[in-house]
Amino acid sequence: MRRTKKLMPLAVGLIATLLLAGCQNGDDAESLNPASDGQQSEAEQDGYGDESKKKSDLASPTKLKVKEDAELGQIVVDDKGFTLYRFDKDTADPPTSNCDAECEQKWPPVWAGDEVTIEGGDNSRTGTLEWENGQEQVTLGGWPLYYYAGDTAPEQTNGDAMGDAWWAVSPSGKKAKDDNGAEGESGDEGAAAEEQNSAAGGDNGGGGGERQWSPGTTVLKTKKDDKLGEIIVDGEGRTLYRFDKDTADPPATNCDAECEEKWPRLMAGKDVVLDGQKVKWDGSDSEIGLLEFPDGSCQVTLGGWPLYYYAGDEKAGDIKGEGVGDVWWTVNATGKRAKDDDGSGADASADKGEGGGDAKSYGGGGGY
Repeated sequence: MRRTKKLMPLAVGLIATLLLAGCQNGDDAESLNPASDGQQSEAEQDGYGDESKKKSDLASPTKLKVKEDAELGQIVVDDKGFTLYRFDKDTADPPTSNCDAECEQKWPPVWAGDEVTIEGGDNSRTGTLEWENGQEQVTLGGWPLYYYAGDTAPEQTNGDAMGDAWWAVSPSGKKAKDDNGAEGESGDEGAAAEEQNSAAGGDNGGGGGERQWSPGTTVLKTKKDDKLGEIIVDGEGRTLYRFDKDTADPPATNCDAECEEKWPRLMAGKDVVLDGQKVKWDGSDSEIGLLEFPDGSCQVTLGGWPLYYYAGDEKAGDIKGEGVGDVWWTVNATGKRAKDDDGSGADASADKGEGGGDAKSYGGGGGY
């Protein structure tokens, strides 16, 4: 099946700077490793240049592997251990990609070499999807495969459940999270998945079933900043932010899909630790809480305010998101804006939850 769009350049800068929209991040961002013995990396990063060199780079076999993940069970990775994903808005029969040029910046396709194999899996389930320029994307069970730019090291699965549409893939090509051997899982019907995605964008909370926790423990720490005073960072020292257009009472997000590309959400693991002490998600022993989405996934809140990373912060200790658009701010341990929480109540109007627009719509836009 030919793809009807042209190969577009990948935004390597985003791969280097995009932070984890969950609770596990690597300290040092690494370039994504492609699935063909590392030889594809330069071609994938450039996305342009000498065509003969790109073809040479893609001449090596593409080697996939089956890996056992503690949370997801069997998943598929490349030969360097980077997790591979599928997209609910694609189709498997016929194999078709609906990830456009903007999407590809965050979800680089897995390119096919002269042969595609899967160690520990069924080679007959592998295939390729031909692009307009003749380059081929690897498929599994008919589903096009992608990397996630937020996975900065092997064995990370930060892209799983992203947007309730991206999933680590099992050896059969199904979603790893719910491939228990049963045929015809709902996610493989395409239309049902898209309907679910639309529903997820229309409500901010209340949950729609069992909670879906991100892998690992959510770790938060208080840190003393020379200019801002007390601020909150994650376990690896990455700065966390709040958005004035959100609301805190009730907790609701007004950061839409475009916004989320620059401001990835801090998603919740099953357990949470604050300054070395395990606390409860219900806020009974801290200001930490949850904003639950219809799919059961949860964003971490502080004082009711949803928490985010900033993609422009390239390393731990960066605070480049402070004051962006005059609506994004670092927070202290109570969820107030660190810049003006001096105990005088100067931050009162913003901390009453008077955000901008209808937060339940994810819309409102602006400020990012």
